[in-house]
Amino acid sequence: MAGAVLAAGVLTTVVQVTNAQAATQICDQYGSVTGSRYVVQNNRWGTGVQQCITVNNAVDGFSLDTGDANNATNGAPASYPSVYYGCHYGNCSPGTILPLPASDSRFRQITTSVSMTYPSGGAWDAAYDIWFDPAAKTTGQNNGVEIMVWLNHLGSIQPVGSKIATASIGGAAFDVWGGRIADNGGWNVMSYVRQTAATSMNFAVSAFFDDAVGRGYAQSGWYLTSVQAGFEPWTGGAGLTVESFSVTTGAAPTTPPVTPPASGNLALHRPVTSSSNESSSLGAALAVDGNTSTRWGSAYNDPQWIQVDLGASQTIRRVVLRWEAAYAKGYRIQTSADATNWTTVYTTGTGAGGVNDLAVNGTGRYLRMYGTARANTSWGYSLYELEVYATGAPPPPPSGPVTRSGTLSWLAGLPTGSSNRVASGFFGGYSGGTFNLDQTEQLHNQTGQYPAVLACDYGNWVTGSNTQVNSSCNSTLKSWQQRGGLVSVGIHWPNPGSGGFGTKLPNFADITNPGTAVGSAWLNSLKQVGDGLADLKSSGVVVLWRPFHEMNGDWFWWGGQDTTTFKNVWNSMHNHLVNTRGLDNLIWVYAPDFSRGNATGHFAGGDAVDIVGMDAYDDNPAASGIQSTYNQVLGLGKPFTFTEIGPDNSPFDYGKWINAIKQYYPKTSYFLAWNDKWGPPQNQNSGALMNDPWTLNLGEVSINGGTTPPTTPPPTTPPAGQGACSAGYAVTDSWTGGFNAEVAVRNTGSTTISTWTVTWTFANGQTITNSWNTTLTTAGAAVTAKPVTYNATLAPGATTAFGLSASGTNAAPTLTCTAG
Repeated sequence: MAGAVLAAGVLTTVVQVTNAQAATQICDQYGSVTGSRYVVQNNRWGTGVQQCITVNNAVDGFSLDTGDANNATNGAPASYPSVYYGCHYGNCSPGTILPLPASDSRFRQITTSVSMTYPSGGAWDAAYDIWFDPAAKTTGQNNGVEIMVWLNHLGSIQPVGSKIATASIGGAAFDVWGGRIADNGGWNVMSYVRQTAATSMNFAVSAFFDDAVGRGYAQSGWYLTSVQAGFEPWTGGAGLTVESFSVTTGAAPTTPPVTPPASGNLALHRPVTSSSNESSSLGAALAVDGNTSTRWGSAYNDPQWIQVDLGASQTIRRVVLRWEAAYAKGYRIQTSADATNWTTVYTTGTGAGGVNDLAVNGTGRYLRMYGTARANTSWGYSLYELEVYATGAPPPPPSGPVTRSGTLSWLAGLPTGSSNRVASGFFGGYSGGTFNLDQTEQLHNQTGQYPAVLACDYGNWVTGSNTQVNSSCNSTLKSWQQRGGLVSVGIHWPNPGSGGFGTKLPNFADITNPGTAVGSAWLNSLKQVGDGLADLKSSGVVVLWRPFHEMNGDWFWWGGQDTTTFKNVWNSMHNHLVNTRGLDNLIWVYAPDFSRGNATGHFAGGDAVDIVGMDAYDDNPAASGIQSTYNQVLGLGKPFTFTEIGPDNSPFDYGKWINAIKQYYPKTSYFLAWNDKWGPPQNQNSGALMNDPWTLNLGEVSINGGTTPPTTPPPTTPPAGQGACSAGYAVTDSWTGGFNAEVAVRNTGSTTISTWTVTWTFANGQTITNSWNTTLTTAGAAVTAKPVTYNATLAPGATTAFGLSASGTNAAPTLTCTAG
């Protein structure tokens, strides 16, 4: 059990080293040497056998002198001699900026490197140990997550817990292990074991933390407390050496610029404090991050305040408060020169929530919203954004609802801009099965951005070979448009014939004849799809509707059909949905595959298609086949989009896609990246894709005929007191005859839940052979998963995860989550 406990107790010997000197040997159990930037510690916590290390002159490395430990390899290691930056049991390295919340922009700048050498014998691992805690803790045991990154290991040892996945991070492949330790209040353990041993590494700490958050083992608001590198010996280990170690934190931005420019939003990314935070993931900084999808939440009592430092005295003429559902009925806007003596420039007792755009007249370096009365006393105060302006002219008012024509016109005009000219998109999953926002949140955690376009597939995989129509994702799609985004719907359509999903329909023309069995089955499923799209219309949602994708391939039942017959079927479908059902909220998207040729042969005409594009999966986005297909479909005279993108193999650098769009496909209006192993969160360089100046994300959509983001952001929680949860299922690894899967459980309600239950039924005789982080029972094909002690309680918005191994096929079941 590697990395189970790091030094409980006190440091008995502390040596301060300020200048280079002769190497220092430490033999005391918890002895340490402090240099100008790092601390080296002996940390012999798991054995009574003496251990000595020699610290190098620079105090950025050491060697293990003795190898006398003889711990059983199926238990805990003998020690963790290491060098670290940050705070460990009250001993902080000189000048450290830790603890630091992961929500702080500086966290993204923290990188670390290490170089090591190894002996040929013994049983040991060479690993980073990176600690996070829910609070800014400098003493005692951390109780958030311990992230271990194993560069190398020798002997029959393994990390804490069980293997739950494989991952590619920072250009290297890792086996991912997850577990939990119950001692001293308990904490989660994530271990990343390199599949190929290395003597050195250089990486951003956030890369591994984001992965842990995405798997439910960490929360985005937790504090980084220390970055450590060293060794865990079970037996032997003499000669294990850290040659050098470094942690780079970027510029030390604790002091803001003296005089920020008096233009635009003066509060954007400024230092901010609050009277309280509802949780570590709802910190005050989220109210000045420019993102209307994140928020600050306070404790559930009055009064509460949030205060921003503008850096210098400013003239203040306008304040904008963008409230979540938990808004203030009574509040004051106050200014101050010293954050002690306050002048009220606005007050109300009748606040109505939504967006409060206030004309004020004040001067000061500090501005605060001082809440005196909550509209709903079951909640606290919750702000998406606090904005401050030196001028009083508000933006133009909204011009009406989002419309089909306005959306289509806006998309068509995007490629003419100099920046923000291609909208980002991401696939959320299959409705009723895998659809959720978990990977979308993971993408946001990695990049700070949500996609402009969210996609759902109405095909719910009920067996490994066929689907059924399901539109339960509509509620999320409605919220996405309310949040300022666009919505895309496609469908892996159920086969109306007797074959499976991938069996070519031999009598394709029968689709247009309801008197045939195929035509009757088709019409029934078309009505179900129409019902889902009509539900979206009733809420004013414009849909990028993408039916019959990759029709020029031969892997779907509608694929490889006679082109004339296909056009007739497309036009029949168009007539039914538009004329018979009256669905004038659909933007029709034509999406062939780039790799099979004849990309324009199935095009049903300009009256039945609004946007053209292609699905493109290739490790080289600049491939000649993609360029050729791009030029062909552009010739159809419609706006162009990449309707699906992804790699053939992982790991993949997603920076290649935005670079290819800029160089070879400049008329692209939007792209839609797939999820799971093809998606940006599971590959590399998602930030390059989402943060390029060309890329337009959620919060940046502005459509003629409507305005987004909305003037009243939608509630992100149900009514007070309502408990709710969702569960998403993903296969993380598979082999002949078996697979591993992970289930992410999210509290989607407005109150903390004390327990949860996830149930499903396997359709293909799968048998569960192992599980972790859950109490799991089966009754035939029915499965019931309940929490264990440490992951039962979930705060609003919090996520946990459990995993399983099973024999059989890996088709995803439909999950039901019930909150306790």
